[in-house]
Amino acid sequence: MKFIILKLLICSLRTTLLNNCEILDASFYEVETKEIEITSTNLNGTEFMETTLKGVDLSTCEIGSTTFDLKSIKGIKVNMFQCPMLVSMLGVEVI
Repeated sequence: MKFIILKLLICSLRTTLLNNCEILDASFYEVETKEIEITSTNLNGTEFMETTLKGVDLSTCEIGSTTFDLKSIKGIKVNMFQCPMLVSMLGVEVI
């Protein structure tokens, strides 16, 4: 499934599975999530702002140019190859 120019504003996603999707240049603003699963999905260019993603496993997703604010990034699960991008987004310099 491919979503382009998807805008979710002040809403809830409940019992949702996004598997093997392309969600490009989408915006998730103030989205409450419960029982959401995102696997093998391309999220490049997507923004997550004020969105609850605690416990969501993004380790199989493409998140190279995805933007997260502090609320959205808190508690997400990622793999070791995704960590450098997220750390730099937080302003941490790894040497």
